Parts: sequence; structure tokens; C-alpha cells
Amino acid sequence: MKVRRFPHGLLRFIGSSPVAEFENLDMLKRWLAAGRKIKVSKNVEARLINDEKGHVWFVKRYRSRSLFRVLQALLGWTRGERVFELSFRLREKGVNVPQPSACLMCRDGFQLDSWFVCEGLEGGKDLRNHFFEDKFESLGGAQVVMGRTAEVAANLHAKGFVHYDMKWANFMVAGDGQFYLIDLDGMRRPKIATFTKACRDAARFVVNAREFGLPEDHVRYWLSQYSMYLDVDVDDVEKGMAPFYAKFVRRHRKKYNVSL
Repeated sequence: MKVRRFPHGLLRFIGSSPVAEFENLDMLKRWLAAGRKIKVSKNVEARLINDEKGHVWFVKRYRSRSLFRVLQALLGWTRGERVFELSFRLREKGVNVPQPSACLMCRDGFQLDSWFVCEGLEGGKDLRNHFFEDKFESLGGAQVVMGRTAEVAANLHAKGFVHYDMKWANFMVAGDGQFYLIDLDGMRRPKIATFTKACRDAARFVVNAREFGLPEDHVRYWLSQYSMYLDVDVDDVEKGMAPFYAKFVRRHRKKYNVSL
């Protein structure tokens, strides 16, 4: 791990990171602002950047405009740094998340922003898009996909972590066929009720499966495989999912007008 300090910023990165060559903060910020925007909201912006070597990088910028976020940043905690550190911990434990590359904290007046950089999973496509394109046929069929995603989810939960937004759009399949969990902003390692909170993740995944019209036998297969990998009884998983599932269904009916 390397650290580079600027008058108004702090950069942490691994040696092979594309940001390693930047000694000037303005040049670094211009590079981070290049590429194709894939998400823009009030406080978060995400891009995909192609470097000169032809590699793809995912860059996420977090704007800290509230007093609470600014105070957190002044105390040394930013969202970009948190996801950077969390990604390392998850990969050390064998959880499939993209390889972290760098994080930057930068002050501009009273605004404190942070960036997170990781591999862009070349040729990647999320589970939702794969389903709508060909019902998972290009990935070997729905049963193969349910088995792979169940293994990734159970592995995460077995290591004590909970995603908190395990929707299909947050499962990415890279060009080499590897399955990854992305969008780690809500990821936590709860100290208590870990299984209960893991069931919340499972409920979120199953709601997506049913609202997209995945045949029920494949949903049941996912639940059986998830339970097997986690080494728990499937009935306990379904019982734990029930209150969260009902809550998600109510919310999705109201927000998206879907029938489940």
C-alpha cells in the first residue's frame, strides 16, 4: 500500500494502480473525471475509464456536503476510503468483489469529497441485463446462474458480512464468467443477528427473481443451494426471509406497480 499527500488531498493506492503515475492533484482529478458516466445523483457519481493500456477502471465519487459527512471526513473517515478498505477485507476472506485499486480524499473549501477506484470487470454485465437479454442462456442457463449466485451470497454471509442491497443489478458477471458482488456502499459486518440480516439479503434476491418472472423451480433451487452452502435448513432461511420479503413486496408494489 502506498500513500501520496497533496496540499488538499490524500491518495492511497496499490503499486499497479493507474493513479500511481500522478504526482499532481489537478491531473489526478482530471483523470478521475474522464470516462463514461454510468451513474449520476446528488451525492454520488460513477464512471468507467479506459486507461492507455486498454484496461477498464470503475471510479465512484462521493460528495460530502452535509455537516455530518464533512465532520466524518475531517476525522479521517470517508465513504471512498471505507469501500477501499472493505474491498481488501472481503477479498482476503475469499469473497468475490472487484479488486480495489485506490482511494482519494480531497478538500475544496468546505466540501470534502472522496473517490474509490477498482477494476472495471472488463466485458462485465449485471444479472438483470443478462436475464432480459437471453434468460441466462449465454451463462449456461438459469439453474447454473442460480447455483453460482447462491454460492457467492452464502460465502459472503458465512464470512459474517451482509450486503444490504442484494438485488440482481448488484451481481456482476465479468467477461471471463466470474460472478462478483458490486456496490458495497451498504455492506456491513453486523455484530449481532447476522443470520437474520443475511435472510434480508436473501429476501431481496428472491423478490427480484419473482418480479422478473423467473420460473419458481429455479427460485426454489436458489434457496436450496443457498441453504446448502450456508449449512442451514432451508425452512429456517424461508422463515427468516418472511418479514423482509413481505416488506419488500409491499414497497415494490407501491413504487414499481409490480404484482407478486
